[in-house]
Order: sequence, then C-alpha cells, then structure tokens
Amino acid sequence: MKKSVKGLIAVGCVAVVLTGGFAFYKIKNPTLKGIKAGADSIEYKGVTAVKYDFFTDFNDAEYIGKSEDGGYEVYVTGDKDKPDLFTLQGDSETLCYKAEDYKIADSGEVTKVFVNPAVRGKNEYKVSEKDDLEMFEKLVSDTGNVTHTFHIKDIDKYGKKFYFAYENNPVSQEDNLGGYVAYTSADGWIYVNAEYYNSAEIKTEGKVSSADFTGWKIPYSDVCSWLENSSFGIKPQSFKK
Repeated sequence: MKKSVKGLIAVGCVAVVLTGGFAFYKIKNPTLKGIKAGADSIEYKGVTAVKYDFFTDFNDAEYIGKSEDGGYEVYVTGDKDKPDLFTLQGDSETLCYKAEDYKIADSGEVTKVFVNPAVRGKNEYKVSEKDDLEMFEKLVSDTGNVTHTFHIKDIDKYGKKFYFAYENNPVSQEDNLGGYVAYTSADGWIYVNAEYYNSAEIKTEGKVSSADFTGWKIPYSDVCSWLENSSFGIKPQSFKK
C-alpha cells in the first residue's frame, strides 16, 4: 500500500514538473497569431508588415515567439510593442518583413557596415566603430580616374562584399551595396564599386563564381594596412600576409 502511494506521489510530481515546464515553454515561446510564414504580409499588434529583403543585425533584434504554424522563430527590430522590422527564421530559409510605412535609409551618414551578409545568417560581421567606419568611407572615396580590369576566378574566396547602413538604421539592404574588396597575389588589394559590381557578368560553375571586374588598385597604404590587420571578416580566404 505504501509503495503504491509513493508511486502515485512520484507520478504526480513528474506530471506537475512536466506541466510546469510546458507552461514555461509556452510563455517563453508564444505562438504569434497573424504571423504566417510565407504570406505576402503579416499582422502584429496593429502593425501590417510586407515582405521585403534586408540584412538583420541579430545583436539589435529581439526574439518574441514562434510563427502561427510554429515552424519559424520570429525576431523584431525596434520597439517591441510596435516593431518596424520582422525576421522569421526557419530551418532552411529566412523571411523578412517591414512595416508598410517604414523606409530603410539608402543615403546619409554611414553608421554601420555589414560585411558579406546573408539574409539568414547570424554570424556575419557588423562594423560600427568610428575608426573602422572612417576607413570604409575612405575606401569608397576618390580612387583616381584610372580603372583596371581584374579577373577574379573565385569571387567568394578572393573577396568580400559590404553593405552600408545609414542614419542609425539597424539593418541594410541590397540597394546599399558599398562595393567589393578583393585581394590577389598579382595586384594586391583592389576595390570594385557597387555600379561596376552590379554590371559585371558573373559566371557560376558548380559552387564557384568568377567575373571580370572593373575597379581600382587601392592607393591608400593606411587602408591596405587596416584591411590586412582587420578582425571583422573583410579579409578573404586568399589573403596571405
């Protein structure tokens, strides 16, 4: 009899623990009605947001729960009670939404740089230190009138793209491409601006992309030294000091 009572008590304790754990999980991971992954627009606390690709800085984003179907983690950037930017991260894709009336700045003062970002990645490099921002701005400033053609046989191995965020906007977007920096043994550090990068014909075979880019050899020794000693992921795999 005593064993039966003890057994019932043990089962009851386990049930209480499991129930409490599930309740805690539900509090920390609420299902967000109105946020349906894949929809053209989503609704949250009176905000209507539409599909729009941008690069999220997860250091500035806050997790608020799961999508209505439970398959996506939902992060917001900005005021948690009335956010402007939503990032839905699933197992194989990331979807971005912005409030209908929210504009991502595409000019002005550069306040952050995204190095080689991916829409779904959490580990890209975001640069916001004043000294680094000044170097990026010098990099894209007047590089002289003489351009060269550089054949880059593996774009990802030999270089990195970077995107600007302006006026304290927390995110960036494709239209904010600042350019492409590459390092080759023949020419050293080179820079391709956004216009030349976007107009180049990029050829892809398997997982390797190549292109002939119009650009400049970087003329500033301090910028080259800064690139060589950077710790924020701008150095390509090809760089050998």
